[in-house]
Amino acid sequence: MAISAEGRQRQPFSQAGTRRGVLAGTGAGGVAALLAACGQAGTDGAGAAKTQAPATIQWWDQEPPAFKQFAEQWLPQFNAKNPNIRVEFSPRPPQWSEKLTAAMIGGTPPDVVAVFGDWFRTYQQQKQVIGLDKYLKASKFDATDFVQGQWKGMQWGGQQVAIPQYINPNVVFYSREHFGRAGVPFPKDDWTWEQLMDAARRTLRGTPPKPDVWGFTSGFANIAKYTCTVIWAQGGDFNDPKDPNVFTFNKAENARAFQYAHDLLWKQQFSAKTNADLGGVDARNAMFATGSVAISLDAGLAIQSWRDRGTTDWDIAPLPKGPGGRGERIAMDGYVITAGSKFPDQSWTFVQAVSDKEPNKLRAELALIMPARKSQLEAWNKVAPGKNLKAAFPSDAARPDPLGLWPKSTDVNQAITPIFQRYYDKNEIGVTDALKQAQDAVIGVLGPSAGK
Repeated sequence: MAISAEGRQRQPFSQAGTRRGVLAGTGAGGVAALLAACGQAGTDGAGAAKTQAPATIQWWDQEPPAFKQFAEQWLPQFNAKNPNIRVEFSPRPPQWSEKLTAAMIGGTPPDVVAVFGDWFRTYQQQKQVIGLDKYLKASKFDATDFVQGQWKGMQWGGQQVAIPQYINPNVVFYSREHFGRAGVPFPKDDWTWEQLMDAARRTLRGTPPKPDVWGFTSGFANIAKYTCTVIWAQGGDFNDPKDPNVFTFNKAENARAFQYAHDLLWKQQFSAKTNADLGGVDARNAMFATGSVAISLDAGLAIQSWRDRGTTDWDIAPLPKGPGGRGERIAMDGYVITAGSKFPDQSWTFVQAVSDKEPNKLRAELALIMPARKSQLEAWNKVAPGKNLKAAFPSDAARPDPLGLWPKSTDVNQAITPIFQRYYDKNEIGVTDALKQAQDAVIGVLGPSAGK
């Protein structure tokens, strides 16, 4: 049920039933074309009234119960300060991106939405979100309190088009129990990928393919999520560092970096590749519940699994250093105002408020997610007493999720994912073929200029 700032309930917003026919048989490219056709110029922030008229705005946010709890606790505070704005909160429904696309096409989207991943860039490119620069200037919004890689990644066409919701960095979790049993020192701030591999070998207990404890695991076929950390740390990249529109899979130095990540899974014998290897559980349960892995490269929000099912003695290590640095990746989760919003000014008032310091702190405490505001990072450090959560704090070198930057991100990701599944998950092709196929696939989606 949706929760309003007045405490009422309403049915979760969904337009899928009436507009599903619009999307039937439409691929990602077709959806993009439809969005472009119905895209609105929207407002760039001009015309915000000093005294806002009464309005009801719809807010879509994440699905976990903790976000409903956040809404229940924080919305009354917002409503007390903004009595003319009624906010209706709805957790994003199943298949939310499809339903949001349908609502955008139909001209009835929610006003404020938390988006992420490839859809984050797709909606920006198709002009389905409004620019925020004039709002930011008028409100003297403090952009310096955000990690700049994430903040600047949320710009498009010369304008800020989203406000960071939270930071979800890649993190190395490790088992203090398994390190101690194997006599392996706990990771220090300056440890390297070679030291991580040595620790993984030593903490492996039993004989593959069915050891009692695996040394290491991660989800490498998703190169833009976890594998990018290894590839960046080894000096590789997917794009021209100055231009995410230009892809460089076929650069010579990438072969070594992509091969390094492949070797972690296939050359080394300490890595679990599948949930079946981990005893039928995913990497998070293996780390926090069953204890069947010693080291896991995962996302920071994985500690939500610890709160629900945790039984093991775990901690967080700094990302290891490589010749290219630590390879820090931060997800692109942010609040946008849709171009179809009937109340963009009131929606900005809400976005500004929900992005402020206190809501960032409260989300960290309730949902165990790292605040977007640097001034509130300590709130996340306190959610797990006795753990070194500070080791996960991003530095100024942290880079945005590639999916949040790539042009036609959904289409590009769909084109390259099967290739890297064959390379990383199935070991069916070599690194040279994988990189050539990926470069060709990107050019097939974006055209020759993407591969110069």
